[in-house]
Amino acid sequence: LFLPYNLLIFLFIYFRFFPSEQTFEKAYMVLLKQLERKGLKREESQTLREYAQYIDDYFSIQDMSKLTLYYEETLYRKDKKKVEWASVKLLWKNVIKITMT
Repeated sequence: LFLPYNLLIFLFIYFRFFPSEQTFEKAYMVLLKQLERKGLKREESQTLREYAQYIDDYFSIQDMSKLTLYYEETLYRKDKKKVEWASVKLLWKNVIKITMT
């Protein structure tokens, strides 16, 4: 039902050694899918920010909202500045770990 441990290890390594906007976008989608498997499906009417706030409230964290802001910046910004990989990886790992408990 949840992501296999081997897949998570692969994603951690891939995310670490191949940092790119495409990698981040894939990792974010994997996280959304994992949350859905956990029973926390995003409603069609929810924006990403609303959904992130719901996840944060559900788990009593702030990481999903922060991660979503990075994700939106990656998708919509015009200047294409570099993503802060250390922050993004930490936030992603924190949320994915919570979904495994």
